[in-house]
Amino acid sequence: MMKTFDIASSESMQALAANVAKQLAAPNVIVLNGTLGAGKTTFCQGFLRGVGVESLIKSPTYSLIETYVIGETHYYHLDLYRLRSPQEIYDLGIEDCFSSDSIVLIEWPEKAANLLPKATLTIDIEPGDDDFQRKVKCLAHTSNTVKIVESLKGNWGS
Repeated sequence: MMKTFDIASSESMQALAANVAKQLAAPNVIVLNGTLGAGKTTFCQGFLRGVGVESLIKSPTYSLIETYVIGETHYYHLDLYRLRSPQEIYDLGIEDCFSSDSIVLIEWPEKAANLLPKATLTIDIEPGDDDFQRKVKCLAHTSNTVKIVESLKGNWGS
């Protein structure tokens, strides 16, 4: 199941992500694809705000992993852009992130080759015509994420 949305602002991107987040329970793996500056981190920030993270949500470009805990659920935001080889995945110990009580958001998943668990939801972000205009494709891979993607309605363009 796939749906495509036209997004007109970073606030709209975050609202879409928060809507997804409020419906998603652990365990899940979300991969985000897009060029540098496409809005992957903006999506992750909206997602994490949607589940109740109140602290500063920064890009894990340099730390590679940022961890947030809300209730019983662990949220891991991974940015693999700086990895030079898939082997570094093991060096980071990210296999510990993939547990029954976690939701993992992964930017630049292609840097890990085939070493990551299968995604439950794929978010593809493509630039649009204006400064922040984007096309966001949400592709569900499980019955639960199909229900979430089907439920996404509304105007994300304002």
